[in-house]
Amino acid sequence: MSFKARNSTGLWGELARLSTQTELLGAIRLPNDTFKRNAGTEVTTDIVMLRKLRPGEAPTGPSWKEVAEHTNDKGEVFSINEYFAADRK
Repeated sequence: MSFKARNSTGLWGELARLSTQTELLGAIRLPNDTFKRNAGTEVTTDIVMLRKLRPGEAPTGPSWKEVAEHTNDKGEVFSINEYFAADRK
């Protein structure tokens, strides 16, 4: 499912817009307990680095506009962004 297949407002609409104007340089997923000590919460946080495309320029960075199935170490299958589903070690 792509960003455009989801609703066109809010976060997904903004991601769809960004995906046509930028290329992904990279992304880092922080551990879910990164903010536990100071905010008392566990939350998934991604730091995403994008570069604005010049007029007429096509993106050449890694794919990040779709979701993909992922199986974790426990054998659980779920959908995540294709960038994080790829082995990026």
